[in-house]
Amino acid sequence: MQSQQEFEGESGTVIPAKSIWINKHNAKILRDFLNEQYPVD
Repeated sequence: MQSQQEFEGESGTVIPAKSIWINKHNAKILRDFLNEQYPVD
């Protein structure tokens, strides 16, 4: 239970919302790139 509280504290204070948005944005770019390189179809 203690480790969960520590994780929540980190994601709340260490990682700002902008970094989360950037990570999601980069994840989308990476996903689009992989879809072009290795089509799922």
